[in-house]
Amino acid sequence: MNTARAWLRVLGFAFFWFGIISPCHAQTSPKANAVISLGTQGQIRVDELASHWVEDGTTATIVDAHKHAESGGFTAAGPREPILLLRERVLWLRLDIRRSPSTPELYLITANPGLDLIELHWQNASGAWQFQRSGDYTPIASWLQHARKPLFRLPSANSDNADELQTIYVRIRHDLIPILVPLYLADEPSLRYESSLTYFILGGYFGLVALTLVFCAVRAIKRRDAVYASYFLLTLSMLLIQVCFTGIGSQWLWPNQPWWANISSYVVVSWYSAFGVLFCLKFTQFDRLAPKHHSAGMALVTAGFVLSAIHIMRPDRLMFIVSNIYMGLSILAVMLILLSAHMRGARNALWCLFGISPIIVGAIAPLARNFGLIGTNFWTQYSLVIGAAIEVTALFVILLKRDSEMREATVRVQALASVDPLSGASDARVFLSRLHDSLLRCAQFGHRCALVRAEITNHGWFKTEHGGEAADRVIVLAAAALRHVARDVDTVGRMGTDEFVLLIEGPTDAPTVIKSATRILARSLAPSDALPIGSTIQLHLGVAMLPNAKDAEPKSAQETLDWLRAQHAAAPRTGRSRVATVNI
Repeated sequence: MNTARAWLRVLGFAFFWFGIISPCHAQTSPKANAVISLGTQGQIRVDELASHWVEDGTTATIVDAHKHAESGGFTAAGPREPILLLRERVLWLRLDIRRSPSTPELYLITANPGLDLIELHWQNASGAWQFQRSGDYTPIASWLQHARKPLFRLPSANSDNADELQTIYVRIRHDLIPILVPLYLADEPSLRYESSLTYFILGGYFGLVALTLVFCAVRAIKRRDAVYASYFLLTLSMLLIQVCFTGIGSQWLWPNQPWWANISSYVVVSWYSAFGVLFCLKFTQFDRLAPKHHSAGMALVTAGFVLSAIHIMRPDRLMFIVSNIYMGLSILAVMLILLSAHMRGARNALWCLFGISPIIVGAIAPLARNFGLIGTNFWTQYSLVIGAAIEVTALFVILLKRDSEMREATVRVQALASVDPLSGASDARVFLSRLHDSLLRCAQFGHRCALVRAEITNHGWFKTEHGGEAADRVIVLAAAALRHVARDVDTVGRMGTDEFVLLIEGPTDAPTVIKSATRILARSLAPSDALPIGSTIQLHLGVAMLPNAKDAEPKSAQETLDWLRAQHAAAPRTGRSRVATVNI
C-alpha cells in the first residue's frame, strides 16, 4: 500500500509539472472566431482560430502568402489534424487580432520549444512587411526575445483607432515528424507569471536530479560499484533529455549552436536507450548469468553511440528512422535481459523491470507517431519525458532497496565472526571478553554481577530419538529462553554443544538472579510446536554471584568460567530440570 501511494505521488508530481510547463494544459481555448481579442483573459489559445495554408515548397514569400489568403486560398479556422511538413512543406497561419492603443503589450508564444523554424510577419504603418524569426534553425542568441521556446512580441497598434484590426502571419517549418503547434496570445503579466512558475519548478526538479547524480557518483567511486556508475550515466542522459525537451539547453547551454539544438533531442534519446541497456546488464550481473548474451547486449550499447555519431554528421530522415528503430530494439532488449535474468535467479530483476516500465509505456506513443501510426497530441510529445522522469525515480528507490539487502548480508557475514549462527548467541571469545570487562567493573565499583550456566541434559536424547533437526531446534529454543530473561546490557553466550551461559551485569543481588533463573526454567518447560509432541527441554541451571567472596585473588574470565563449570558439575542432579546455586 505504501509503495502504491508513493507511485501515485510521483505520477501526480510528473503530471503537475508537465501540465504547467506545457501551456496547452494551462488555458482553455475560446470558441473559434474570425477576429481575436484578448479581452480580460491573460492568455488564450489562438492556433485553432487561425486560417491556414500548407505550402508544397519553401519558396513562397509573405507577399505570396498574403495574396493567397486574400484570394481565399487559406483553409478556414478550426481544429486541424497533425501536418507532416518534412523538408519541402511550410505551414502558414493567419491571425486577425483586434487591437487598440490601450491594449497592453501582447506576445505570441508556442508550447513547442523544439520547432525548427517559426517566423512572425506583419505590416507596419507604411504597409511594408516586417518579421521576427525563432526556432532551432536560428541561434537563440539572435532571437529578439530570449526565451526557452519561440516567443514574439507583437507590434503596437498602427493608429489611434479604438478597434484596429491587426493581421499577422506565422510561418512554420518542422522536419521529420507531424506537428500540432499550440499558439497562445498572452499579455506581459501572464507571461511573467507562467515563466516564473516554470523556472521555479524546473529549478527544483533539476536540483533534485543533480543531488541524485552527486550521490551516485560518490557511491560509484567509493564502492567501485558498476551499477551506480551505469545509473549515473542513465540519470545524466535523462537530465539531458529534459534539458533538450524543455528548451533550457537551447536557451542557456548552446544558444549559438543551432545545428545541435535541432538534433540534440534525437541524439540524447539514443544515448539514453544505450545507457538503459547498460544499466540492466550491470544491475543483473548478466556477464555471469549469460556471457554470450551479455556480449550481444554490449554490442547493442556500442551501436547506440555509433548511430548517435552518424546522426550528428548526417542529420536526415533516414538517420531519424534508424534512431527510432534503435530505441525500439533497446526497449525490447531491456525486457528480454530482465526476464532472462529473473528466470536465471537474479534478485530484484522483476523489480527493475517494474521500474523500467514507465519508459516502456512512455515510448509507445512517440514511436507510433514517428512511424506514422497515430497523430500528434500531448502524449506523443511528452510521454517519453514523463516516463523517463518516473523511471529514474523508481530505479533509484530499487537501488536503495538493493543497498539495504547488501548491508543486511554484510552484517550477517560480519556477525558470523562473533555470533553463533544457529542460536544467535555470542560465541565464546566475545562472551569471555565481556565477562572480563564486567569483572573489572565489579572490582572498580565494588558491586557484584552473576553467571547463570544452562546445560541441556536431554540434547543427546533428542538427537538420537528424533534426529539432528530436532536437536537443533532444542538449541534454538534454549537460547531463546535465556534471551527472554536477559536485559539489553546482559550477554548470552554459547560455550559448547549443549552449554549456554548468561552474564547478568551488575549491580545485582542473589534474589534477583534466582528469580531470573527460575524464569528461564519456566520458559524452557513451556510446550512448543517446534518440538516433538509430549517432549520438553530439560535444563540444569547453575547460578553464581561474582566475584566469589572466597577467592583469595581475582580470577580471570576463563578461570571464573572453569570454576563455575566445576561447581555446577559437582551439584546434585536428579535427572530433571532444576536450579543449583553455587555460592549463594
